[in-house]
Amino acid sequence: MSVPNTISAVTYDRDAIQMDCEYLVTALMIEEGVGLTVMMRQLYHLFESEGRLKLADLEQACVGNACSDLTKIVHFVAGRAGNLGLTRLHGFYQAVERR
Repeated sequence: MSVPNTISAVTYDRDAIQMDCEYLVTALMIEEGVGLTVMMRQLYHLFESEGRLKLADLEQACVGNACSDLTKIVHFVAGRAGNLGLTRLHGFYQAVERR
């Protein structure tokens, strides 16, 4: 499936940093070093595995024209991205949710 570079009528800050590591360190209240690296890898893999499921759900919601399901999925992904300091992705999904 080809994904376009833009979605009409969805505007967000394309220049926002992709990941705010400082936010993540503060949010998790852990010291930098090996523990941080391990924690970030675990969080990334969790986000990636949840993300795959949510993308499949998102596709089904779009195919079925299930707007309320679509809104819930997009809200979930926006929240998770925000919790992980994924600033640009969070902004994108928030813009989709608002639209």
